[in-house]
Amino acid sequence: MSKTAAIGGLYSKIRLFCYRYLYHGFGRRHRDITASEVLSADVIRLMGSPTVSEFASFVGISQPNATYKIKNLVKKGYLKKLRSPSDRRVCRLAASEKFEQMRKENEKPLLRMETELSSQFTREEIETAERVLDAAFRIMGEEKKA
Repeated sequence: MSKTAAIGGLYSKIRLFCYRYLYHGFGRRHRDITASEVLSADVIRLMGSPTVSEFASFVGISQPNATYKIKNLVKKGYLKKLRSPSDRRVCRLAASEKFEQMRKENEKPLLRMETELSSQFTREEIETAERVLDAAFRIMGEEKKA
């Protein structure tokens, strides 16, 4: 397998894991949230408390569509709105404890993988893999700028 095929394979496996997590894990335990809502809430969490317009711009949807999604997630208890103390007009979004708890339930396979990898590889090998992945993440972050 070529080096790029290995990275492409890793990317595909991660995506499949995430999709299974969305449809299988949440579908069973959390019937009140859709896969699209999970994605929206997770994007907001990963963005680090964006505004509605920052979220809409990032995912490429209209402001009214973003507002609708966020309103539903707040109503269901998966997101919370945080008013800026300095400017009450500014509202930031954050994942709620309910969403964080749900997300932690689904991280168990990742923790198991981390434990197994640390027992199979030396610290130096893991550090090398981390440097490669960090470079890949940096390149992925630059993708939108290009």
